[in-house]
Amino acid sequence: MIGFLFLGVVLLGVSFYFSKKADVNSAFDHPLAQASRETGKVTVFHAGPQKVRENISRRTPIYGLDSIETSEDGSSVVSMENGDRISVLGNSLVTIEKADPQETFSTILIIKKGDIRVESISRVGELAIAKNGERVSAHEYMTSQLASAKTQIEPALDTFSSSMSEENIGLSENEKIAEFFNNLGP
Repeated sequence: MIGFLFLGVVLLGVSFYFSKKADVNSAFDHPLAQASRETGKVTVFHAGPQKVRENISRRTPIYGLDSIETSEDGSSVVSMENGDRISVLGNSLVTIEKADPQETFSTILIIKKGDIRVESISRVGELAIAKNGERVSAHEYMTSQLASAKTQIEPALDTFSSSMSEENIGLSENEKIAEFFNNLGP
């Protein structure tokens, strides 16, 4: 009898594990939006299991946790799956994510650098805009204080700058290792 109870608990745990794993993978299965380049250089960073960097020239699907970056002279139009249209202005970086089912919004656009312009809203309350740790509906964004606020949280990485060479990475790693051992003391 105890064996069946134990087996039931194990099977319940396994089913819970796979249901949560399916939720995580579903963010990468269905596009949340389409992005297209209007001017300049526009790069999409796909955040799925295989991280891919793509310079876009035509409509590109955007999945959960994908980021869109525009150059100084770049701009992009993001068409959400519900019909909302957002312009990503020059020198900007935004990330689109699917909201938790408990949230009042279905999708969140996070402004990490630069700014956006809300072009059109099809259904009020489905898209949230987040900037500097605050969140408002896309419908309210253009008239909110967030629209005029500069981004305070700078991205940790300038993605348009040239990447570090393997030699520089090795030197940086060696410096960190030496600093670690120096801090250990005698």
